[in-house]
Amino acid sequence: GRQPGVSLQGFTALPAGGSEAQLHTQLLREALADGRRQAQATASALGLKTVRLLRIDQRSGGGPRPMPLLAARSFNPEEAPPPECSVSLRLDYCLF
Repeated sequence: GRQPGVSLQGFTALPAGGSEAQLHTQLLREALADGRRQAQATASALGLKTVRLLRIDQRSGGGPRPMPLLAARSFNPEEAPPPECSVSLRLDYCLF
């Protein structure tokens, strides 16, 4: 519950040290693999056989996004949402 003199104004969920970089790397790998699968499916639909990655335009989704919460009568840190991270890529492929 509330403690005297403590004002609960919300908070930000942040990943544990080091886990942000690991999460970003994992998301990047998954995005690249997904892009390659989509390019291969497109090439196959067009009757083409070769897929070559030409360019990666990476727009970082940034680190964790703050998740503000409203103050409540009682606060349980375990109810906090997990931190979020995103990766945005534009992949240009040559299909032939």
